Amino acid sequence: MFTITDAQLGRFWQNRGDDGIKREKQLLIDYLCSNADGSIYYIDRDMKLSHVGMKINESDWSVFLEHAGDAMTALSVP
Repeated sequence: MFTITDAQLGRFWQNRGDDGIKREKQLLIDYLCSNADGSIYYIDRDMKLSHVGMKINESDWSVFLEHAGDAMTALSVP
């Protein structure tokens, strides 16, 4: 299941425009590549600052990690 349409996590993307979602996807790619010692330089805010006020709880985090794991499996990421 795609995270944006997830019953629990979908609230984080409500009322977001397509351009904002595309920007978010690119920032995630940049962040992951930068943290994997890739050639990308991540220029956005740190994760703690980016998520202030979003009321993310442990259950949200667990569901998100399930989606992330599924994506890595589907893409054959070791």
